[in-house]
Amino acid sequence: MTLKNSNLLLLVVLSFCSLGADMKGCEGMEGDSPFELEEDRPFDGIVNGEETNYESFTGVIGLYYSLGTSGAMCTGTLIDPRVILTAGHCVYGPSDGIDATANPSNLMILGGPDLSDQANVIYYPDVEEVVKHPEWEGQITYTSVDLAMIKLKEPLTTTEMYRVRETDDFDTGTTGKIVGYGLSSSADQNSSGIHRMGDTQVQNKLEHYINLGDPAGTCSGDSGGPFFTMVDGFWQVTGVTSLGLSGECDPTTGNVDVNVVMKRSWVDDTMNSFVGYGLADVPHDDGTDTDTDVDGGISADAGSGVSSPDDGCGCSLTGGSGHTASLLTTIFG
Repeated sequence: MTLKNSNLLLLVVLSFCSLGADMKGCEGMEGDSPFELEEDRPFDGIVNGEETNYESFTGVIGLYYSLGTSGAMCTGTLIDPRVILTAGHCVYGPSDGIDATANPSNLMILGGPDLSDQANVIYYPDVEEVVKHPEWEGQITYTSVDLAMIKLKEPLTTTEMYRVRETDDFDTGTTGKIVGYGLSSSADQNSSGIHRMGDTQVQNKLEHYINLGDPAGTCSGDSGGPFFTMVDGFWQVTGVTSLGLSGECDPTTGNVDVNVVMKRSWVDDTMNSFVGYGLADVPHDDGTDTDTDVDGGISADAGSGVSSPDDGCGCSLTGGSGHTASLLTTIFG
């Protein structure tokens, strides 16, 4: 995908909820609240995090939906060489003119440490298809499922991808990582577009939602990004950033993710419709064994000549060009 205006991204790297007060995906949930929510709460989206320099979690990428002279910024996670997991409101919000399900060519997939640094932005393959969860209709409620998946026209060959957690056996106090391109502070509207990560933990769980925070939380633009938890020594996608509980990007308790584990069957079915195989068969090894790898180690796909032990990212390279094995090493515990 190419930019219609070469200066577009530089000028309008916007966080997702900067488009207007009526953005449905940016408001708090409607109906009876399972959490203690403030009135008139916009979306919160990483605060108290750190910049990755795009040397960690490189499979967490930026999504930019072009609206002509402006656009909306979100985050997504690569779970297959051609498949990205994100939030429903990142791709479908009709009241704000966002419909990547009907107009996938409007959606750009981007990478790099700073998306406002035009010369160093990585442009990934074009989008072929976008599917939202059937229970996402463009408005966050307590029964809506704020999830979507993106199919790329070509495999993404220079970054990592991650497994989706299989069992809902985590509880309050479980720690993990959040990653995204959102604001570092609700007070600094120019702070989005930086690839950041932070430590966080589960504050509460209810239905298909996870309440996160402390010490880091998400902020606008982190929508669709992952909450990773450690499973047998490896990071796996457990949540997808959906909304916040106040307008101040509270990093302690104010962040809500969709619990992907509860909707894993839909992710698996959609993966099958996209690429002809499910989550269990995503190639996480060298291309010769696509269904028995248990994250004991990783290597690049066959022919790349790059290999490395898995140092805790729970991922595999989907190709060797452009990255060295050292980039697989996470810089946290």
